[in-house]
Amino acid sequence: MSLMKYLVRDFGVYYPNENSMDPEFLDVDPGLMRVRLNDGTTGYFNNMDFLFKVVYRDGDDVEKAWKRAFAILLDYRMTMKCMSQMELSEATGISQASLSGYLNERRIPTAIAIAKIAKAVGVSTSFFTDCLMDIL
Repeated sequence: MSLMKYLVRDFGVYYPNENSMDPEFLDVDPGLMRVRLNDGTTGYFNNMDFLFKVVYRDGDDVEKAWKRAFAILLDYRMTMKCMSQMELSEATGISQASLSGYLNERRIPTAIAIAKIAKAVGVSTSFFTDCLMDIL
């Protein structure tokens, strides 16, 4: 069974109510998938903590949703790379205070910051920006 099938199965086990809402699963990264429910809810589910983290519900503030999605994705990639904020700061030249702001959903990164972060954590910029297209 593929990892994606395990994630879909585990999502159904841990979130039976949400699973009954005809979820659409999008493979984001090994161990992480974006989930869209038929009520307009979008979120992420991963196999590290088995949490469904809601990013957006229809009518939510898009800026807040973007901050939340970026924080979830950045935290996930930092965990996968075993990278601390200090190490990411050194690798990117972005201050630790700015990184903390991204991770705590207080700041929106610039396009240049996204590119630097993506390179440092080993993904393309679209890893971070594709979620915004789902919200809009």
